[in-house]
Amino acid sequence: MVRFLSGAAFTDIGSLRAARIYRDLLAKTKDGKLTKESVTAVFSDHQVPLMAGRFYDALTGIQKRTKLYELLKKADGTWLDVEALYGPLGENAFPAIAQSPYLGVKYGIPFPVCDRLARLQGTYKERDRMDALCRYLAMKILRDGSSCMELARALSFMRYVLSSSRSEPESYLLSVLLASTGFIIRMKEEDGTSVPVVCPSSLLTREEEIATMVLSLDKEETASNITEWDEEGLDPDQKKALRGVLQRPGVSIVTGAPGAGKTTLIKRILSTYQQKFPKKEIRIAAPTGRAAARISESFGEDEAIKAVTVHRMIGAKPYTDDTAQYMYNSARKLPEGLYVIDEASMLDEHITHAFLSAVTKGSYVIFTGDPGQLLSVDTGSVLQDMILSGTLRTYHLTRMHRQAERSLIAENYRKIVKKNTHLSEGPDFHIIRCESDREIKDTAIRLYEKYGSGSPYGFEILTCVRKGDTGKDGINQEILERRHRTRVKYAPGDRIMMTANDYEKGYMNGDIGEVLKVRDDSLLVRFYDGIKELDKGCFPDMDYAFACTIHKAQGSEYDRTAVVLDDSADVMLKNRLILTAVTRAKKECFVISKGDALERAILHADAGERCTLLRDLLKEKEGHS
Repeated sequence: MVRFLSGAAFTDIGSLRAARIYRDLLAKTKDGKLTKESVTAVFSDHQVPLMAGRFYDALTGIQKRTKLYELLKKADGTWLDVEALYGPLGENAFPAIAQSPYLGVKYGIPFPVCDRLARLQGTYKERDRMDALCRYLAMKILRDGSSCMELARALSFMRYVLSSSRSEPESYLLSVLLASTGFIIRMKEEDGTSVPVVCPSSLLTREEEIATMVLSLDKEETASNITEWDEEGLDPDQKKALRGVLQRPGVSIVTGAPGAGKTTLIKRILSTYQQKFPKKEIRIAAPTGRAAARISESFGEDEAIKAVTVHRMIGAKPYTDDTAQYMYNSARKLPEGLYVIDEASMLDEHITHAFLSAVTKGSYVIFTGDPGQLLSVDTGSVLQDMILSGTLRTYHLTRMHRQAERSLIAENYRKIVKKNTHLSEGPDFHIIRCESDREIKDTAIRLYEKYGSGSPYGFEILTCVRKGDTGKDGINQEILERRHRTRVKYAPGDRIMMTANDYEKGYMNGDIGEVLKVRDDSLLVRFYDGIKELDKGCFPDMDYAFACTIHKAQGSEYDRTAVVLDDSADVMLKNRLILTAVTRAKKECFVISKGDALERAILHADAGERCTLLRDLLKEKEGHS
């Protein structure tokens, strides 16, 4: 309690005063309870009356959480389940879940916990049970990053979830799906054969609308009539893409490995378009703030065009806690022009739908990226699906331009793509083998101490996972302990990453900044789009970023990287992951591998590729047009 009172939530109290407050609170406690009046009196006696309400709210919150835990514990619930409910529902969590246990599925409580609780509470109803099971299946599909699931796998999942109570025949579960208004069963092409899949209806509708919008934009027949082409310095692939992309409005795709010359091509596309259409709009965007910043940096300080996030380009505004409305949409379109979306492998279906809804017919839309890298965090594999559909103009850049031809980073990229484990080592690519977690951690921190004192993008430690000694949390913690000799939360020079979206305050999940100044109740932080003052309300959305996960680093570039591959994170060791990791480095890459973790990652393809219908829908709609 003393530590809590002297912590970040009560910065003006201090440890000595906290000890005295705790002593006086104990004296006023009767039958294990404290009244609001007695708390106010104690805090007033110690000259901090304004903090009494905050403490009392925290105290009662703990009591209510404990009561909720006692209820859920009967059904094998955990404290994580308590927080999942108490966060959104607050003091209403207990009566809500006690009366309607299956409501818990909506907030991420495992179905078996809700099912057991319903029977214990005597509120079991078969219809509520099956509705909750269907919701749980839909959430499983979303967690997989998919928009559908093979019917056989869906039925198997439902049987597995129900196995702790009673087994249901497959015919009954199929009838539940068929009767549900939230699902549609249809066919999907898979390796030349058709298989039945289960689709949450809202996700299927969104994919249908994406396919319709993409093909509608691409049906524009008006030729650009560009007659002058500046092709100097372009390789054959780039020349073909330049002419193909600008031959007429619509959607086109440019792919290639990092360093294949996509940025050079984009610059040439923009200058050619601007010369032909000087009054038309030109905008560039990327899924994350750092990816947008990298594009802007590649254009130089004198360039008039600056990249932004896709969210910012379409004017994201706060709507509810977890959704947004957009200034530009189907009713209020973006100006006709040319739109480039870089790092498109990171696009999920939600933001793709929002962007396409805002695009005016007659515009040029160019998606660029590397389909071999990590997919979006949320639903879909948009870039990959559009390419594999074969319905859109697609141009592949095959030559390496970013690094010199003798760059081992570029050479090893090509080897990893081909699942060749015999990587080359030399001045710009190093493989360091370690036998223990301690050795991995010491090696990573030693590299940080050598290279990490300059620009935030001069050096970065990249990890497979968040938790554990060799995860980003463990490495960040040790670096912090060495940097902060006194007990402070933040200090100038600290590298931070935002972990949530706040449209009002102007930051997005994944934005990286450097702390410039620490004030009493705020931090001054430099981000890619300027300096922002973040008050204490932003602190829960912040994390340290001396090390970050490979997923978070996608779209960023650093002069040097240290890639940590721990064999205990076997499920994360995949070809896409290592491909993304090594190409974050521009000058030098250190791979720190525990045993043969590197080789296993190279050989491990994503066997469970996401199950989506966008590719099929594009083919179907193209065939019917």
